[in-house]
Amino acid sequence: DATMDGGEMKLAGSNVTLDLPRVLEAPIEFDSLQSSVKWERHDGATKVKVEQLDVANADLSASASGTYRMLPNAPGEIEIVARASRGDARQVHRYLPRGMDEATRRWLASALTAGSAVDARLKISGNLADFPFAHGKGGKLMFTTKAKGVTLAHTEGWPAIEAIDAEVRIDGTRLAIDAARGRVDGVDIGKTHVEIPDVT
Repeated sequence: DATMDGGEMKLAGSNVTLDLPRVLEAPIEFDSLQSSVKWERHDGATKVKVEQLDVANADLSASASGTYRMLPNAPGEIEIVARASRGDARQVHRYLPRGMDEATRRWLASALTAGSAVDARLKISGNLADFPFAHGKGGKLMFTTKAKGVTLAHTEGWPAIEAIDAEVRIDGTRLAIDAARGRVDGVDIGKTHVEIPDVT
């Protein structure tokens, strides 16, 4: 259902590829996808509203909603809220926004060798030209999740940290990890806090 001034589209399918080159590094394939999308044009500007987006694959099961407003000669403005009920820690790097440093993405791809994430929540709002909104400039990026049973092979030649249970938080460009437990070379470790001020 569409006119020159706007429209509405509902999608439901399997084996669907989602390609968001301004947000994600590469397209992602989903076993199932359901969505309800509306768009409208005012004064030459297009606004897209995602009322429902439900996706699932071997990596995660998630839902999202939000809006995207196209701007002339700019990436546009976005406001999105998403939640994942389950996620595979080994695949986290595939879903990280493009604003994160490529070296960090590669390290996560090799370092996270086991584990799961539950109750992951993401909120992005602002002008994408300022993404990932360092120090709150131009918008807001917030990601939180609870990690379970994670194995982190952090440095070549050193024993991996295993059985990590932790809360992970990304606020703009700041990464904070609060681990409740873990194990190194068979020795249990207690509560640990790790913080990286800028991951870009």
